[in-house]
Amino acid sequence: MGSIAIKEIWSDSILKDKLNIILINDDLSPDNLNEHCGAEFVQKDQKLPCNWEVSEHANKKCISFDGDADR
Repeated sequence: MGSIAIKEIWSDSILKDKLNIILINDDLSPDNLNEHCGAEFVQKDQKLPCNWEVSEHANKKCISFDGDADR
């Protein structure tokens, strides 16, 4: 899953202290994989992912990865 990979990469990154990453919708349950989130949901449905809050994330750069890390 994409969230597992990014957590591993980020934990060893030299950028960790210089670039703040906030993960949302990183539930590891297969039943919730891509549920109202993920790259395909955002692109095809043209909607913001669930748990994305304007008050917290507006005016920040955001990336939506597909939950099973195939895109």
